[in-house]
Amino acid sequence: MPIPDALNTALADPKFWAMYCFEEDFEGYDEYFDEDNHVLAFPLGGGYSLDLDISDSYFDLGLRVPGADEPVTVGWSDEAHFHPHTLRWDELDLVCRAAALVDPDLRHPGPGLALLSRFVVISAYDDIDTIESLLHAAFTGLKPKDAEGFWPDADDIAGRVDFRHQAVVWHRDTDGNYSVHKDITAFDGTDVYSTRMRGSEFPWADWRSMLDQAERTLAGAVDPTWLEPLAVGKLLDRAVTDRDPAAAPELARTLADAGCANQTILNALTDPVHPAETAWVLELLSTAPRGTLLRGLPTTDARVWWPRA
Repeated sequence: MPIPDALNTALADPKFWAMYCFEEDFEGYDEYFDEDNHVLAFPLGGGYSLDLDISDSYFDLGLRVPGADEPVTVGWSDEAHFHPHTLRWDELDLVCRAAALVDPDLRHPGPGLALLSRFVVISAYDDIDTIESLLHAAFTGLKPKDAEGFWPDADDIAGRVDFRHQAVVWHRDTDGNYSVHKDITAFDGTDVYSTRMRGSEFPWADWRSMLDQAERTLAGAVDPTWLEPLAVGKLLDRAVTDRDPAAAPELARTLADAGCANQTILNALTDPVHPAETAWVLELLSTAPRGTLLRGLPTTDARVWWPRA
């Protein structure tokens, strides 16, 4: 599903982000919307997607499975009876990577990370420096150079969902389901409002299937024959082990010669919106564990690339 034109425009507008972050009330904001709401789907392959339904000051996150007419709500955010705490950080990163591979317009870090970050729970096991660096890249890449007014700050956005020191943990059961918990004796900080509590009617099996599909999308994005030429291996080693920035565009050309036509991969190596985009694609191409090449990246502005021409 393409990004609706009105939402495409709104993502570059400070008024939209003020509304989305509940910073200010803009009467008549629906100037960008011909309808009451718009749905932005993050496709993960195989008929699975996370669907974000956006209306004025109400945002619904839905899980869509193959063959379903409608998504199942797994989280929502408003200023009243919200339950936004839905995603683990690793899940959010996985979803954004898979969506970028399925739809090259959804570059990562980009609109997926910026919009879905309000539904994440940062826990003690997460690297806050990496998270803030990626959020900074996502929001600066969307911000027009002439934008005036409110614009999300990565530190503030991360702080709203940072539960590292608030006795909040994810528990994994024998089926592989992660449920979120807060110690009831911990009165400090923000309460957790989530549909992913133990014993809830959360669609656990479908959620696991969705994540499995996202993993399959990543695993299937690289044809092993692309990596067979000796030159590819040498360039990949330079890019990953030596962190040689000049190796990435050379690697892209060599991969293309080997048959790679994946635009997400080639764009990340030759014309990245931010070094993080190159880093996660290098993880995809190599044996580097997911997230390792993202650590230690400087918190720098992304290249302004939104809205799309």
